[in-house]
Amino acid sequence: MITDLRTIAAILDELLTVFEPNWQAMTDPWLIGMEGGPPEPLFSVLANPQGVTCGRCTTILKSALQQLRRDYAYTRYRESIAALSMCPCKSKYEEHILAEQVAEGEIRLFERARRNIDFAASRKEEYLARLLKG
Repeated sequence: MITDLRTIAAILDELLTVFEPNWQAMTDPWLIGMEGGPPEPLFSVLANPQGVTCGRCTTILKSALQQLRRDYAYTRYRESIAALSMCPCKSKYEEHILAEQVAEGEIRLFERARRNIDFAASRKEEYLARLLKG
């Protein structure tokens, strides 16, 4: 399962509570590839067929995360994504997470991220084969 874009934003918020970024040195405790290819990935957090985040919120989040990677202006990032809390896809996302928690038990973001990494690693060869096919 590919991580939903709203989960990326939640992981970023959690990372910032655990790791203190050095904003003056413009360094951060994360590395989020939000720029795409080349080659453009077949599946990604931005092109997730099972994603719950709507197209409008995906565009807002993608732009905000890319800008954050460029300028480290975390306050501006939070302001730019504030509208996401009003979108109906937020409720859909929360229902999705709740259903996942009911099915698997409550899982911390760290564990969810680890599971997604394990999933990606298990499908890496298949993914590379698809890229080679073109």
